[in-house]
Amino acid sequence: MQRGAWETFEIQVDFDNVPKSQGGTGRVRAWRKKGNQMVLFLDLQDVRTLKTAASYAPFFYIFTYWNGGVPKTQSMYIDRVVIEKDMSKLVETDAAGNKIIGGL
Repeated sequence: MQRGAWETFEIQVDFDNVPKSQGGTGRVRAWRKKGNQMVLFLDLQDVRTLKTAASYAPFFYIFTYWNGGVPKTQSMYIDRVVIEKDMSKLVETDAAGNKIIGGL
C-alpha cells in the first residue's frame, strides 16, 4: 500500500458454524482493487464464522484494538462501508466471475 493514497478493499463473510470445506457455508474472502479490477487475494474456506448453529453476528468491528488500546497512535480513514446480504442483487464480478459489490 502507498502511504497517503486511497485503497479499495471488499470483504465477504458468509456466516455459518460449519466451514465451506466441510459442506457448510462458512467462508471469508477479500479483494483489493488493482487498476480497474477487484482482485481476490484471500479465500478462507476452512473457517467457522459462527461458534454454533444458534449463534449470530449482531455487529462487526472495523478495527480490532479494544480494552488496552492501540500500541501507538495511528490514523486511518474509512470513506464508505456497504453491507449486502442478498447476493442475487450483485451484478458486478471479479476476473474469476465471483460476484462482488464493486462500483466503489
